Amino acid sequence: MIMAASASTPGKHVRTLHTIFARAARVSAATELAVEPMHDGRSFASTSVTAWQGDRLCARALALLDAPTPI
Repeated sequence: MIMAASASTPGKHVRTLHTIFARAARVSAATELAVEPMHDGRSFASTSVTAWQGDRLCARALALLDAPTPI
């Protein structure tokens, strides 16, 4: 989920990820991730990432991303 959120918002890095695991997922089954951007500003972005196995929702996460600041 961290990699999916990072890939959806180039130039920003994941700072926090809050996840709800609704039901157990199987290691042997394919997992599909759906990414929905919520906000993408200059400094911050937020993204929702959902994990599915078939028609079963397994987990959903909310990621907060930010742009690196020069030192």
